[in-house]
Amino acid sequence: MSDEPAHASGPARPPFYQRPWFQGTGAVVALLTAVWALVGAPKPWDTIADLFSSDLPRSNAEIVFDASDRMKTPFGAGTHQSKLEAAADAVGIYGTPLSNQGLALRRVGGPCTGPGPRLVDFGANHGDEVGDVAAKQRAGGQSNLAATVIAAIDDFADTDRFPDPDAPKQVVIFAGTTDQCQTQALQRIHDKIEEADIDADYELIGVKLSPADQRNLRHLQHALGDKNVHVHLASTAPDLEQAANDAAEMASGNTTGATTANETVGGNVGD
Repeated sequence: MSDEPAHASGPARPPFYQRPWFQGTGAVVALLTAVWALVGAPKPWDTIADLFSSDLPRSNAEIVFDASDRMKTPFGAGTHQSKLEAAADAVGIYGTPLSNQGLALRRVGGPCTGPGPRLVDFGANHGDEVGDVAAKQRAGGQSNLAATVIAAIDDFADTDRFPDPDAPKQVVIFAGTTDQCQTQALQRIHDKIEEADIDADYELIGVKLSPADQRNLRHLQHALGDKNVHVHLASTAPDLEQAANDAAEMASGNTTGATTANETVGGNVGD
């Protein structure tokens, strides 16, 4: 009688730590550990957000934020808040709900030699960033509003960044002043709209405007072509919050409760 088992067993399997799949996983972990040691490990929610977001979302908006010198004036009687601070709060309100909207931010206020700089580039999940950057601005410089609006329109003319001409686009203008730099400023904006042929929605949010400046906002509305232009006048914090929320609803495609073309909140635009 043989002492050998009835069925011969195959070659002994190596322990799990010697198997190729384990060694490959270990190499990846080692590489990530080395990278994270240099730049810091990502937060779990950042990693999750990266999986579900894109640097170039289909729907994009650019904020034109007035931080010119005259934004230092008080926002309302009996308050220590300036027009700049009130507008920055509204930028934060606007950006907060737009997680999958590509957002960018341009500043109004500087030399008259060109447009205000783009402080935040287009990208998803930028709502908190645009709010933080707006809050850090200090009022200064001339109101180069027209040149900055034209630059925002030009940004959308970049076909490499925005290859789909039918993709939703929005320009949100927080203006507490009128242009101090360009002659024929409104005509230049009108000409740029005609030249660029950019199909976008425009939200004009007036921040504590004088009656004369309200009339100028109406003229800006006409320069932008009237179509898909929404005017909001804000003289109180609730007015400004409503205007920001309305603009965010337009950006997200939910127009319930948002103002319709040429309609205003918080006052009437002078004729």
